[in-house]
Amino acid sequence: MDHKKGFMIVVCAGMSRSASTLQYQLVKTVIEEKGLGVGFGFHYPWSEYDNNVINVLKSESPKDWVMEGLSNGSAKAVSIYRDPRDVAVSLHHFFNSVHKHLPDRKKYTQDEIITEELSRTMGWYQAWTAYEFPVFKYESYYPAQWHVMLQHICKYLEVEVTTTECYDIAQQFTIEKNVLRQTELLDDFIDGNYSMLTKEHISPNLGEPGVWKNALTFEQVLLIEETYGDWMVEHGYL
Repeated sequence: MDHKKGFMIVVCAGMSRSASTLQYQLVKTVIEEKGLGVGFGFHYPWSEYDNNVINVLKSESPKDWVMEGLSNGSAKAVSIYRDPRDVAVSLHHFFNSVHKHLPDRKKYTQDEIITEELSRTMGWYQAWTAYEFPVFKYESYYPAQWHVMLQHICKYLEVEVTTTECYDIAQQFTIEKNVLRQTELLDDFIDGNYSMLTKEHISPNLGEPGVWKNALTFEQVLLIEETYGDWMVEHGYL
């Protein structure tokens, strides 16, 4: 491997349920295909990294050691965000699919998701904003412009790619192909560091923006908009 970029970690730090897994898939693939490093998946207390290559991680929660790396230049990050109302709906699907396959895990109501998990997700995401790195709006790239996002990411990481290379990589991880991957997961709930997909990672809505309109009650929408209104205005959702 020929790694001379000066940093050893790239963390995909997107908002939960906002295609941060897809972002990881794209970055991991381009780094590996260029011979610059490896996809590492989640960080664990026992994780060990090779300082001679780029290690691609996925971490929605801000970890102190990653933050330190962003400060001292040993780490870089990319991120993505989405309408919090759709995030709330997607979180409800995700956590209840976890409960379905791992019954010891909590089963949430939509109200609990909004007050507990959406709050946690927004807090995590906003903590990352103390650092400057590329941030992408989910709705601007869904469903067919992920290769454009990858081009921007590669420019930031100083990885030379062509438009065709980015397009070909994005085509490996279309919604349809990722749905097929998740249906092929037999024993493990999560697909290790390769795709990071879970058995029902993508909901029947296929990530379509605006599903909140038919999934949330008036009171639930009002609570989200009142709680995150300033952020939603700033990011073009209100």
